[in-house]
Amino acid sequence: MRGTGTKMNKIKRNRHRAAIYRHLSESYYPPGGEIREKMRNIIDDLCEVYPDLVRHIPNGDECITDLQRDFSRLFVGPVRPLAPPYGSVYLEAPGRVMGDSTLEVMGLCREAGLAIDDVLIPDHIAFELEFADYLVLGENSCLENGDKDGILLYEKVFSDFITTHFAKWVHEFAKRVAEQADTVFYRDMAEFTDFFIHEEASDLRKSPEQ
Repeated sequence: MRGTGTKMNKIKRNRHRAAIYRHLSESYYPPGGEIREKMRNIIDDLCEVYPDLVRHIPNGDECITDLQRDFSRLFVGPVRPLAPPYGSVYLEAPGRVMGDSTLEVMGLCREAGLAIDDVLIPDHIAFELEFADYLVLGENSCLENGDKDGILLYEKVFSDFITTHFAKWVHEFAKRVAEQADTVFYRDMAEFTDFFIHEEASDLRKSPEQ
């Protein structure tokens, strides 16, 4: 890191990024009445890091019953979800879950010191967004404590996770949601997730620290 000002700017930026990851992760769980509030909560953080993405914040005025029904159709079933929220489905043989790509995510979790014994499906989009939040906050803790080795570790794992895994499947996932969604809200949310992850990947490619 170059100087106190640069360090503080990165800590502040990371806090905004982590908040976006956290709210997005929560939004891929079964919807409750607060789901639109989670999206509104993203706006202030987004303005600080990727203001051009604000116009892509999910809209849609569907009622909660419609959102719950569409969530189930897209991501749960009853027989087979129309837009499976699992990375391995898009990275490996059709319909495969818990494949090699999932094991790679589990390896990255262990490298970053995250216990995943209680995680049922590590390549579920909600967990992967939560993992990104964990990595960004982990880097911030190391920045605040002056732990240079820790900073390098979290930066490396985050870069590997986003560029070699998440960014490689989220577009196909968003495309599937766009084709199958009955609600504007979930179509927009998947599209927004795609845009956000690819902005993050683009920043990693441009960063002189990676």
